[in-house]
Amino acid sequence: MIRRPTRAMLAGELVLIAAAAALAGLREPFADWDLPLLGLLLALSIVSDLLKIEVRAYRVYASASFLAIVTGAVFLGGAPAAFIGVATILAVW
Repeated sequence: MIRRPTRAMLAGELVLIAAAAALAGLREPFADWDLPLLGLLLALSIVSDLLKIEVRAYRVYASASFLAIVTGAVFLGGAPAAFIGVATILAVW
């Protein structure tokens, strides 16, 4: 039987995610936080993850959200791309 994580574990994970986001923001001074492009890539990533397709032969799901994250890494930098990835996971979860 699979159990849900405890509240303490979830709180700890949220603290670690917040700390990682703060550290990424401080350590990435060359990131280009172009908000229109960031918003567009974030929207494409979330919509792509919501419209994923099932590959029945391998019992996996495929989406194009990775393309939006990689495009964000190329044009915006590492921290904005990480933000796109984390926000996509949280939005679809």
